[in-house]
Amino acid sequence: AKFIADLYDICGDIRFLWMPSLTGTTVTDKSRHAATVTYSKEIGDWDTAPSLLGRGIAADFDGTDEQADTPNNARLSFGDGSHDEPFSMLVLMNPDAINADFGLLNKEVGATREYLLRQTSGAKLLFHLWDESTNGTIIRTGTVSQSADTWALVGTTYDGGALASGMTIWKNGAVTASTATEDANYTAMEASSVVVSVGCLGDPAWFYNGEMAFA
Repeated sequence: AKFIADLYDICGDIRFLWMPSLTGTTVTDKSRHAATVTYSKEIGDWDTAPSLLGRGIAADFDGTDEQADTPNNARLSFGDGSHDEPFSMLVLMNPDAINADFGLLNKEVGATREYLLRQTSGAKLLFHLWDESTNGTIIRTGTVSQSADTWALVGTTYDGGALASGMTIWKNGAVTASTATEDANYTAMEASSVVVSVGCLGDPAWFYNGEMAFA
C-alpha cells in the first residue's frame, strides 16, 4: 500500500496500474479506477509461474502467447483528434530476450492505433504516437541498447505538444539518449475502442519475453 501511495505522490493522476497476481484469469488494477485486467490464460498456468519480487510479484511472459489487457475507457486515451494531453508510462521489466520486437504497454490493435511503448529487434526502446485520420506519426527511438536479464524501470513522457521533441524516454530515473522522428501530418491522437495491452503489441502479435512487475 505504501508503494502505491508513493507512486501517487510522484506521478499524480494514475489512470492505470497493473501489478501481477499469483493466480487467476483476471486481476483488479491498483489505480483508484479499479479496472479489470484479463490474462490470456490463468496466470498460475503460464509457462513460468509468477514469483515474489521483494514485497511484490513478478510475472514471467513467455514471448509466445502470454499477455494481459484491460478494456477501453476514455481515461486511457490522451487525444481527441484536435489536441493531445500530456501523459507518461512506466514499466518495471527484466527482459529475457533483447533481439526481438515486442510490446510493453500500448493501445494499438492492427490499423487502430493511439500509442505504444515497445522494444525493437535492435534492443532499443521506442515510443510511438499516431494520428489515425492523417496517418501521421511522431516517434522517439532510444539509442541505448537494453540489457537482458537485468531489471530496469523504463518510462516515457509526452508534453502533449504534437512534436516528437516533446517526447522523452527514461531508464532508471534518468533521461536516456534517443532520436526524434517528426511528422508534419500529425495533429493529435484519436480516441479508439481498442484495449490497452501489457506484454503484447496488437496485430501482428509481438509478445514480450521476460519478467514484468508493474505497468
